[in-house]
Amino acid sequence: MSVVIMKNKVLNTLLITALVLNSGCGMLGKSSSRLPSNFEMDNSNPNASQFNAVKERSVYVTLVGAHRLNQSTGGSARSVQTCLYLAKDATWSPGLRAESSTCLTPMQDANIIASERRIMVPDQLQQISFTLSTDYDLWLVVDADFAERAVDYEPLRMRIKSNLPATNLAVWLDAHCIYDGLAARPNDQTMSCKGGSNAQANQLDGLSVHYSSEKK
Repeated sequence: MSVVIMKNKVLNTLLITALVLNSGCGMLGKSSSRLPSNFEMDNSNPNASQFNAVKERSVYVTLVGAHRLNQSTGGSARSVQTCLYLAKDATWSPGLRAESSTCLTPMQDANIIASERRIMVPDQLQQISFTLSTDYDLWLVVDADFAERAVDYEPLRMRIKSNLPATNLAVWLDAHCIYDGLAARPNDQTMSCKGGSNAQANQLDGLSVHYSSEKK
């Protein structure tokens, strides 16, 4: 048990470091997905022929594979295919894609503006960045092809506000579930994805990390 706790503390420390780097000076060694620029015609003047470019904004995602990732019935942790989507609709879902070796793409679904496929392994941290040119809110949807899905499993959804120049998000994959990396997570051995309490002292070892650059 002490080994598991120590490994989780190390992952938490790495996650905090990654978020601080992202918010302060960008991401080092990142994988970047750049979307096509989007332009709007200025119709305020009937004779105007100029185009106004939508301001670009960045989304940084830190993925953490926990010690119990995709755990088998025998207790062995395994790697898992993970799909990240930027979706227009808050209710959009990738649907059941068990045993599929690919993730959906914008060409396959009009609700997606970008997607990324990653193989996560236990005790690993990966970073991804997206450059957006949209002027509306989006949703990060994260899905994983777990060998055994929990009865209450569902893809993780995280809102990306359009008024933020940069957004830092953290995703924690543990056992057979996906969580917001900066929120409380279940601390038991059950096959439940919603067994955690918001009062748990399981939020990055009690440290408060702000990943939103929104001005109050």
